[in-house]
Amino acid sequence: MKLKHFLYRKHKACKDFFVTLQPQFWNYMEYRYLFSNMKLKFLYIFCLLGITLSCTQEQDFSQNDVNLTPAQKQETTIDRGNRVPVRFYDSNVSIATSRATDSAFEEGDAIGIFVVNKGETKTDSLVASGNYADNLEYRLDTNGFIPVADSIWQYEKMKLDLVYYAVYPYISDITPVFTFSAFEDQTNHYYYTLSDLSCQKKESKDCNVSLALNHMMSKIVVRLQGQNIDQSNISVTLTDMRLSANVNLNKMEVTATGSATPSIKCEENTSLATSTERVFHAIIAPQTLTTASGLIIRTPAETKSVPLPRACRLTSGKQWTLNYDIVIDAEGYIYVSFGGDEEGGQHVD
Repeated sequence: MKLKHFLYRKHKACKDFFVTLQPQFWNYMEYRYLFSNMKLKFLYIFCLLGITLSCTQEQDFSQNDVNLTPAQKQETTIDRGNRVPVRFYDSNVSIATSRATDSAFEEGDAIGIFVVNKGETKTDSLVASGNYADNLEYRLDTNGFIPVADSIWQYEKMKLDLVYYAVYPYISDITPVFTFSAFEDQTNHYYYTLSDLSCQKKESKDCNVSLALNHMMSKIVVRLQGQNIDQSNISVTLTDMRLSANVNLNKMEVTATGSATPSIKCEENTSLATSTERVFHAIIAPQTLTTASGLIIRTPAETKSVPLPRACRLTSGKQWTLNYDIVIDAEGYIYVSFGGDEEGGQHVD
């Protein structure tokens, strides 16, 4: 409604006075009226925008808070201090009876480490992926185990409740459940040690974690005893035994799988060789062996097949030692008799 008509209706007594006013006056008054209304409209619009933005932000903050887990909400309020990398070191008793030193890891050995943040997951069990750490590679040098790429982190103050799963040797593509196979030819010490699957589960809040892994496979030791056998070129091969095992890190269990391997070449432990004794060994999967399995003793002149003396159950982390009395004549022919067994093998009737 125009200002002029508004004043006519509200103030009829002054009608004649207003009619006498010049048109310029009315134009000026009309402009002032319209400008005042525009300012009120703009103020109203800005108020509506402010209320809308405030409600939206309030709703977003509330929604974000709802999506946080209780552990995440707690993390936002706890001052844990600085993050520091976890250091792993050899406790000098790990992989004892099958390493070259018989006491410790060797420089250059690599392990894989999985980690569960128990404080967040409320469980110490690994999942297929998305753990606090998934199979990070650490390699041993004179300063301990050093991360090849990413580190595992702990806090200085309020420490995380972490559960570690360590695996030797490092295998790049494994998950918490995997299949492991020992090598068929273990005559080279490198392949013998890589066949010695060893694992450990350890819960710790420390920034320095000591490792002492446990043997998961089984070991067969063949001890040959006789006169002047140090002068002979002798090799030992195991026959019809399984090398592969299914591994479950959560349960720390291994179970033999696959078919038997026809021949497994043993490494000789030369540090134990004497003029009357030669010692050979190989890593295999835990399993029950029958007399259908055995070993082959070779010299340049003869290959002698020797069946196992009895059925035997081999368990994880144990070794079975087989003693044989052996005579090698001047032409290199072999005469063998069983001299008893010891350690680790559970006889099966």
